[in-house]
Amino acid sequence: MFRKFFLTIIFSMTLSSPVAAYDAVEVSNAIVMYLGAADLQQKLSISQCSYVSKKIPPRLEDRLREVLSYLTPSDKAELEKYFRSADFKNKMAQHKIIINDMYDAYLKEGIDKRTACGLLWGSLSQVISKGELAWKNVDKNH
Repeated sequence: MFRKFFLTIIFSMTLSSPVAAYDAVEVSNAIVMYLGAADLQQKLSISQCSYVSKKIPPRLEDRLREVLSYLTPSDKAELEKYFRSADFKNKMAQHKIIINDMYDAYLKEGIDKRTACGLLWGSLSQVISKGELAWKNVDKNH
């Protein structure tokens, strides 16, 4: 069940409404966004633009432990298995590529490095905030 949701790209996912009861689809969407946000923050914090934020990023492992407490035993086992998979690790590796590609695209447009970093953080902060909000909605309603 979770596998098909983790195969989608983090940036294309949305959470349309808060979860009123345990709904594996809604919870899995929120989990993907929340964990993706943590990984994105970690990658930004070690990128060429790390100086933009002094905030210590959340650890993906800490967030994983947090979300596991909301799952049914069978969903928890499936999720734990998926997070150990090469497929998941490859998906998270894409964040570094996205960061570098966005940064390079800004530079190619003639934008200076400091402005490029500001634009990069600004753009990706929206994605991060959306992921954190999705999880807060699940957390609030369970």
